[in-house]
Amino acid sequence: MNSEGPGRSSFQGTLISKEVASEEKSGPVNDSEALANSLPDYKRELEELTKAATLGMASLAIAHELGNCLNSMLLQASIIEMQVPEELKEKVAMIRAQGAQAAAVLRPLQRVRLTEKQSDYPVDINSIVRQILEEQKEHQDRIEWRLSRGVAALQSTRSKCLQLFRPLCVELLRQALAINGLLIVETKAMTSERELTLTVAGPESNPANARSHDVLSEVFLTEMDEIERLSVQSLTKQHAMEMRFQKEAGRQQLVMRWQ
Repeated sequence: MNSEGPGRSSFQGTLISKEVASEEKSGPVNDSEALANSLPDYKRELEELTKAATLGMASLAIAHELGNCLNSMLLQASIIEMQVPEELKEKVAMIRAQGAQAAAVLRPLQRVRLTEKQSDYPVDINSIVRQILEEQKEHQDRIEWRLSRGVAALQSTRSKCLQLFRPLCVELLRQALAINGLLIVETKAMTSERELTLTVAGPESNPANARSHDVLSEVFLTEMDEIERLSVQSLTKQHAMEMRFQKEAGRQQLVMRWQ
């Protein structure tokens, strides 16, 4: 006969059940604490990966532009080679050979860009600028929306559009806040083109307003992060977009147009 009896066995079973329940209960809490402690590292890693992706995207566009320049240079070298005296032909041929080597280095990047471009799809620009600026939760009272529903989508990807428009929207909002003004976000659908206009509107009584309008177009790109600036310039070309600064009724505007 078991000397411990059914009562002691039942008591031990209850203790084990409580210990298991305690472990199950504390497990998610510990996991949550570990996750919270890891968040700064994850955030830093995400920022680093975002910069790397932005630089990579810009590099593809730059490789395409460099490839076009090299092809033109090689063509011109071929023409010159036929025109120069015999004693110079070898030197021109060497230039052509080095140019061909450089073109071969760029060719894999050009193929990647072509493949990547074929995966583009229609992207709603209204939703892109809303997503970007709604992230600035504390400044929603400084943003005025004038979005047109008739704006056709841009053939691209959401990630590329975010990389293109986020630095522009955030920088213009910063400029508007600096003069205690508003950022007016407007999209238009014209006959053959689409347009996004970001307007910095400041109070007329603010003496800094006039000066800010004068220097905005000069400092806009120079004050941006270098990688972001490179990405904006490359993606603007890649999407065959026109980007320009203008003044309208004394207000500084950034206008972007595409077909």
